[in-house]
Amino acid sequence: MLFGIPLVSTLDIVDGLFLFVMGSIGMAAPTPGGAGTYHIAVVEGFKLINLSAQQGLVLATVFHLSQVATTCIVGVASVLTLPKKIIGGKQASNTQEQDS
Repeated sequence: MLFGIPLVSTLDIVDGLFLFVMGSIGMAAPTPGGAGTYHIAVVEGFKLINLSAQQGLVLATVFHLSQVATTCIVGVASVLTLPKKIIGGKQASNTQEQDS
């Protein structure tokens, strides 16, 4: 079972690589975060390997949502752990120059 998801359990490694390449092409399009183009590319990839376009759209949406959610969670955690000096816009080197 490729990917451990029943929806794509019939795919072999070549099909999985093909869908990965299609998704990468969709993300490379000049849109913010690949919104829309990633989904269209994966759906077209599903059609080309004779799978349902609806299932392709669901899979692309779930994958994209999980990637965006992970990025947002890590980003928020990073901002919360930054030192307050950096967030406030003052760095140690700037304060030393102002004092002299």
